[in-house]
Amino acid sequence: MPEFIVIDIETANSDISSICAVGLVHFKGGQLFNSLSFLVDPETHFSRKNISIHGIRPEDVVGKPKMREIFPLLLTVLDGHVIAHHTHFDRSALKKISQMYGFPELPVTWVDTAAVVRGTWDRYARSGYGLGNLAEDLGIEFQHHDPREDARAAGLILVKALTESGLSLNEWISRTGSPIRQKSNKQPTDGNALIHADHRGYFAFTKKSRIDKAINTLSGIIHGITIDAEINPEEIEFLHRWLEDHRFLAERHPFNEVIPIVHRILLDGVITEDEKEDLTWVFGRLQSTEYADRTAAHMQRLHAILSGIASDGRITTQELIGLSAWLSEHEHLATIWPYDEIKSVVTDVLSDGKIEEAEHRMLLSFFQEFTAILDDRTIRQPTAFDDGQRLVGVCAVKPKIRFGSETFCLTGKSFRYSREEFTGLIKDRGGRVVSSMSSKVGYLIVGSDGNPCWMYACYGRKVEKAVELRKAGARVLIVHENDFHDAVKTSD
Repeated sequence: MPEFIVIDIETANSDISSICAVGLVHFKGGQLFNSLSFLVDPETHFSRKNISIHGIRPEDVVGKPKMREIFPLLLTVLDGHVIAHHTHFDRSALKKISQMYGFPELPVTWVDTAAVVRGTWDRYARSGYGLGNLAEDLGIEFQHHDPREDARAAGLILVKALTESGLSLNEWISRTGSPIRQKSNKQPTDGNALIHADHRGYFAFTKKSRIDKAINTLSGIIHGITIDAEINPEEIEFLHRWLEDHRFLAERHPFNEVIPIVHRILLDGVITEDEKEDLTWVFGRLQSTEYADRTAAHMQRLHAILSGIASDGRITTQELIGLSAWLSEHEHLATIWPYDEIKSVVTDVLSDGKIEEAEHRMLLSFFQEFTAILDDRTIRQPTAFDDGQRLVGVCAVKPKIRFGSETFCLTGKSFRYSREEFTGLIKDRGGRVVSSMSSKVGYLIVGSDGNPCWMYACYGRKVEKAVELRKAGARVLIVHENDFHDAVKTSD
């Protein structure tokens, strides 16, 4: 077995250069030889979404080294090594760091473990090659989104793939730029293997709505990215990542009409007027309003527009003006969350014709909650307006949860408990559980693994109903499951 080093990074927000943690794991002879991980000061903000994924917070990186200080060390330490990474994300992030600070690219030989996996096993050729799914299938236990653990898992997966394929690492390094083998016709190609087990039952009867939703989302992302008539490298990288996550749809109608145009844009990093008109025409023909509720389609597109605007970590006045124009053209969405909140805050920020620093932080935090790459997972702190018209979190911050004689309702899927286990925990502590929202409910617990089959992205109707009840004066608290776990521990 060859020698190689696996690298994995975590980022503070959707900007791939916002590296906040690095993991390195050294393999020799097919065995783990050495490993290390360290935190990094990304010199930028942390999004709530990314914190909910990896658990790293701004206070954790205070006083930690910065990538402009670390990169020269990586140039020396990694020089001449084979460096493995799972999908292009880690390599792209390090390349961007080198460009930002004027360093040469790492003098290493790269190998993408995801590409090796996809070429080794037919069942992963088009989908299912995410690190978590692979580790589960191949019997590898690890703590996902810890950079050292992710790097270790990717290395073990690479070792298994080398053994299974019978090819050497050098052969794979030369092959991974070649086309991936086609999947067997007997294997599913709808991304089912990437989905939480509790959600797979929905897929048999939501395939069409999921494709419709993906069309609306891609349309909205492109609208958001190009809303200021410009497209920059960060926005191109964001679009690359979305397409990678939806690769299993590439040959399906209607994506097979859209993807070639998008790839032309990505090849040269420029979107011409002709390409804009092509996309507008294609999306106009393919809008899911032919099949689904017009409002649902437009709400999906609004979520995606916000994610596209925020994809490069910057929000400009021109982008807000473009967003304001879109909102004015879709006033039929008024009273539906989050249209009113978005329109109000955009109007307020544009009132003086400029975006102050505090306003930019607030807008970026708000818009990044809608990042479409991860919108199948529940937002950690979805936002709305309170009675004083301040932007606040839908999920209560550090809520006080009382179990005795209180009524609870559950929505979404938990990363820790089954629905029955949740119910048991509540009943054991004197509370009761109901299946639907009403003014009698005291707590709505939001699971952190949202259902991707929901038509309105990641929130669900119970959350929308709870927001309506709160606005009408009901005393219902919307609680993220992490806070519920803390309350259970406190009660024990």
